[in-house]
Amino acid sequence: MSLFNQNHFYHMESFPRIYPAGQEVQSIGYMKAKKDWIKHSFASMNFSFILSGRGYYSSGGVLHPVQAPVVITQSPGVPMHYGPDRVWEELFFIFPASCHSWFETRGFLKTPFWKIHQTGDIITQIRDMFYNVSRNQIRSDQIDIAIQRLILDSRMESSLPRESPLQIFIHKLHREMEQDCTASFDFHALVRERGYSPSSFRRTWEKMFEVPPGQIQIEFRMRQACRMLAETDLPVKEIAGELGYSDPLYFSKLFKKKRTESPGQYRKRTREPYFSSHFGSR
Repeated sequence: MSLFNQNHFYHMESFPRIYPAGQEVQSIGYMKAKKDWIKHSFASMNFSFILSGRGYYSSGGVLHPVQAPVVITQSPGVPMHYGPDRVWEELFFIFPASCHSWFETRGFLKTPFWKIHQTGDIITQIRDMFYNVSRNQIRSDQIDIAIQRLILDSRMESSLPRESPLQIFIHKLHREMEQDCTASFDFHALVRERGYSPSSFRRTWEKMFEVPPGQIQIEFRMRQACRMLAETDLPVKEIAGELGYSDPLYFSKLFKKKRTESPGQYRKRTREPYFSSHFGSR
């Protein structure tokens, strides 16, 4: 499952930096299913996050296999030869060539590519960044710092223990649950389909997230309920139905158990004071 449903490209070079604090990124791009191979040098300093798929990357005349998730670099003026076996999912950042020495002196380029062993926080950072960029909710200065942190965190994660296939599967399932909290997940069936034992799945999941998957799904639904209560005029009955609860009374009791107040109380506390003061009576 791809991180986003469509390709993205944002050109940042012409945007002003009021409080410059990081290396200024020129462009940000995302390709859901890249097929083309690259065989030339760049006039810029680039970082490519290969999020899914596999392929090859040439370094020092040797063609290395690439298995996502991994970060590959393209230094200015260095001949590049890399690409997917069939397709891969790629996020890339383009910096001016002058940034090369900055990244090099700080150790980012000791190896031209590195593996990301634990992807959870990296994926969250990427999703948050694109959400804010696409809605113009973040300044260019903040984007520069966010990307610099993303590259740093990926470099640091390359030294962490490698994730097991089960951990990778659990991270992916966790993201799918967060993206669609109303979907039904048969955890036992999903686990058995992939050849894992339910006990290993449950033990590994709780070690990673501390609570069972069913409780995490409920939490995702409660977060969505909070947003809908505060941001919409939908009746509680309709909110319950949209979140997969056919019994509004059960939903209300569950919400109160998780949030210590009823849906109506939550809506009144979080919504009415702001709407009445800014928009008048409704």
